[in-house]
Amino acid sequence: MNGTFHDRFREVRKAIKVTQKIFAESLGVDPSHVSQLESGKKQASRALIKLICLQFNINEEWLLSGKGEMTRPVPSNQTNEEQSVYVSDRQEAREILKRLMDIKQLNREEYIHLKGVIEGLHRALKHRRDEETMDWKI
Repeated sequence: MNGTFHDRFREVRKAIKVTQKIFAESLGVDPSHVSQLESGKKQASRALIKLICLQFNINEEWLLSGKGEMTRPVPSNQTNEEQSVYVSDRQEAREILKRLMDIKQLNREEYIHLKGVIEGLHRALKHRRDEETMDWKI
């Protein structure tokens, strides 16, 4: 089923077999928000989309466009220790994203500071990814 974003959003919840209330609690939102997202009355924020994808191992491209598979594969070429770190990192990322959902409570100065920190982190990660790609090509 490709359908709309709202259809796929509902499909994720049904695939994990939880009620709107439990799904909302796991995402840190009000159950009425989940209902409105499923019915198409509201649009999901970028942060919520990222959180869903991280929390439930959902393929973001599929959630947004319907292309590809619903879930992302966990890399199979990792050792058990690397997989543990991968899961731990994903859990930490989920917690960070949940906290970022409260971003509306920041004042302008705090928002500008946070934006700078995130942009710096993004540049550092991109640089590291580029270096890893270069190492692989050599």
